[in-house]
Amino acid sequence: MNFTPVLSGTGLVGYNFLVRTRDEQQERLAQDAVIQRETEGFVENLANIRTVDDLLADRNALTVALGAFGLQDEIGNTGLLRQVLEADPSDSDSLPNRLSDTRYLELATAFNFGGEGGPQLEGATGTASAVVEQLGNYQTPDDLLLSDSSQDRAVLRQALAHFDLEQFSRNTDFLRSVLESDPADPNSFVNRMSNENLVRFAEAFDFAGKQASAPQGETTIYSFADAFRDEAANLETVDDLFDRPDLLEAALDLFGLEEAGDDLDYLRDVFNSDLDDENSVANLAEDPRFAALAGAFEFPDREAHAALIAATPEGEEPPEPFEGKLEDMINAAGEPLEEAGDYFVNFGFLLNAPDFFGLEFFDINEDVRGTTQNAYERDYLQRVLESDLSDPNSFANFVGARDPRFETFARAFDIPQPVTEEVFEYPDGFAQAILDRYLDQEFLTSVGEADPTMRFALGFEPGLESVVATTDNNDAQWFSVLASNPLREVFEVVLGLPSSFGALDIDRQARDIQDRTEAFFGTSDLSELLESENIETIRNRYLAQSSLDSSAGGGTSSVLLSLFA
Repeated sequence: MNFTPVLSGTGLVGYNFLVRTRDEQQERLAQDAVIQRETEGFVENLANIRTVDDLLADRNALTVALGAFGLQDEIGNTGLLRQVLEADPSDSDSLPNRLSDTRYLELATAFNFGGEGGPQLEGATGTASAVVEQLGNYQTPDDLLLSDSSQDRAVLRQALAHFDLEQFSRNTDFLRSVLESDPADPNSFVNRMSNENLVRFAEAFDFAGKQASAPQGETTIYSFADAFRDEAANLETVDDLFDRPDLLEAALDLFGLEEAGDDLDYLRDVFNSDLDDENSVANLAEDPRFAALAGAFEFPDREAHAALIAATPEGEEPPEPFEGKLEDMINAAGEPLEEAGDYFVNFGFLLNAPDFFGLEFFDINEDVRGTTQNAYERDYLQRVLESDLSDPNSFANFVGARDPRFETFARAFDIPQPVTEEVFEYPDGFAQAILDRYLDQEFLTSVGEADPTMRFALGFEPGLESVVATTDNNDAQWFSVLASNPLREVFEVVLGLPSSFGALDIDRQARDIQDRTEAFFGTSDLSELLESENIETIRNRYLAQSSLDSSAGGGTSSVLLSLFA
């Protein structure tokens, strides 16, 4: 490479000159013949790189990708790179999360070949939109706010940036209150904040909506049938069911009536209701699922049938065992249905399930509708069974708001949603953001060859930001600082640590450097250092002290250059 940066003096004067002229100098760097050869076509060609193998096979693309994260010297270490790139960055036990050098985790997170959600990189204009699309993956605020996953932290950072709410990034309790709020409720916490961006932030995650549409239980018609298969014949009265709390719980769970188990007296009246009497307890219940539950077990008929059997004179053939809706559904429930269409070829379900769940359909005018009542009901049930119950706007949830029996019916069959294959796609601006980072790193490298202290000073703040972004644990952040030669050099010079410091046990080093930082700057929290004027103070002290050391001792540059290795 023929590019040589223009430096004007050392220390703070030289640093300020570099900052002022950096954009112009990097434009000259981009015109260098070697740089142009390596970067030519990168933005256009990256779209064709969709796997780890694709990236490792394209030398120029790999050069730019690694260079963007300061890992250009690892280009020949294919085995390590493959393990890093194939890892899931959200898995705390994955290789890039275990390596002390956080640059590997940044690389794995950016391309995200092994994780969900596709590539993500701050600076890519499409990244924020792509991240917003991932928000539905989180079921509770704490899944996001308390996660140790670097990918989850990236989602939170980018979501906050997308809604211009970065100022709240460290206020976890406040964000939890916002995310737990119902944006549709004018009196909710988020609406009382009078900040439209906070409302949009809460709407994007929609935790309130997810809570409202959360599954009522885990019992399906199949687990229900398994529980009752060998026990139904023994259920002659309501008390027989009450004597089996496990069976009662399964029944209430199937019908979405779990909370009713707290009032057994009321439940007894429900189960013993005469459903032909419109004034019976079950029919008067506000929730029609109580009548459906009573109809499914038919305890008045069961008890009467048991009495007939008991009254059979000795020597006569007793009546056949009771066979009702419960038995019909148990017999129909075999292998779980894989798709909604399977329901209509299972005649046991087709004939018995609507009555078992007490479903009621509108009577249509067949001439006006141009279809039959049976066809209308079939189409209606298919739409219910095909619904995504995690989507509050799905058909089953929509009709379930009017008649919860249909939602209960859909949950009971628990038909899997079609799996759509995730398309690996780079967000808009991703390739350009990688290229810009590569040029930044190449510029720093060129500066470092001329004056290592300038490179350390220029790279100090972004390097510290990368460390802080990988974990919220301050101790872990300090271990990453100690593992980074450039960051370590800055702190050792500024804090006046002796040359023997590196010979100490690593835990002792971490403890001592935090204590010294606390004494110098009033805090050892790296996040706080980044958010205050301390970052400028640290950099200026480093530049001043390095200039003095260089003037006094000479030969410092050769020593510092070794720290880039």
